[in-house]
This record gives sequence, C-alpha cells and structure tokens, in this order.
Amino acid sequence: MDTFELLPSLAQGDLRETSAAELVAAVFRARASGTLALEGGDAGEIRTFFRAGDMCGTGLFAGFHTLAHVLLANEWVDAVAIDETREESARTGKRHGEVLIANGLLTAEQLRAALLVQHGENLAAFLRLSAGTYEWRGWEPPPVWAREVFVGPIAAIVDAMARPTLSSRRRRILDWLGSHV
Repeated sequence: MDTFELLPSLAQGDLRETSAAELVAAVFRARASGTLALEGGDAGEIRTFFRAGDMCGTGLFAGFHTLAHVLLANEWVDAVAIDETREESARTGKRHGEVLIANGLLTAEQLRAALLVQHGENLAAFLRLSAGTYEWRGWEPPPVWAREVFVGPIAAIVDAMARPTLSSRRRRILDWLGSHV
C-alpha cells in the first residue's frame, strides 16, 4: 500500500523510503491534525505540527529559524531591540511576539507576517531532511502556541519535489495531490 493511503493511520518509517515531502503531502491530503516527529542523527527529535493538513509550527532543530532570525533578516526590528524584548519575554513569561507588540515594535499584522515567514522557512528546512526515522502522532495535537498561524504546505512541497533526488517520484506525488497543486 502507498504511503499516501496510510495517513492519518501511518505510524512510522524511514526517510530513505518515504521523503519528508511525501509525508507532508500525505498529511495535507488527509487534512490530518497532529505531530510529525522525526528522529535523525545529531539533530535529536524534530517535531512539526499540523492542523487540518496545514503546518502550524515546529519545535527547535538544527537549521530552525526563530522569530528573531526572521525579524533581523528582514530588518523589521534591530538587534538591540530583539535582545531587550527577549530578555523581557523571559523575565515576564510572555511570548516574544506579545512583548514586541506591547513595546510598539510590531503591529499584530506585522507579527503575523513574520510568523508566516518563520513557519514557511522552517517547513522548507524540514522538507530538505533526507535521513532519519519518522512517526506520525495523530493523537498529539499541536501545542497552543502553534495554533495562531497556518502555512499551506503545497508551495513548499512543490519546491522540495524539484530536487533531483525526488525526480523519480515527482509526477506520481504531484498527480496524487491533484487540483491542490
């Protein structure tokens, strides 16, 4: 049976047999909610969260982009302000984005845009992974903090499928996704 047909009951496997792009495509097509956990090498466990097939966050991993990375890269907030607001966030227990808004450094719309960029970059990094074992945890819902911003994974899947290593499966996967692409 094909990987796609197994979700959301897919339990576990190896990325050498089923690519991260295929897994995310299966989650999307099934409109599944839960956590896709990947264990690979020195990175430890990488958890990516989905709600109704859309990616809504990820845990820290090598190559992970923080909100601060995104803000600095786009010159939306300077480094001094980021350091000060992260310290305030740690001291008060408030989320970094909340502190940025409260201090007038971002609007709610700007924070949402930055989070969309962050999630998109983290999904792209996740889709580049090619080694490790995975487990679909449909019973593990996304954490509360990962329910604010949702990223449709289609563009990232299509980009990942352009890699030469996935060329032999590209047409089948894109056909399987059908009108969503």
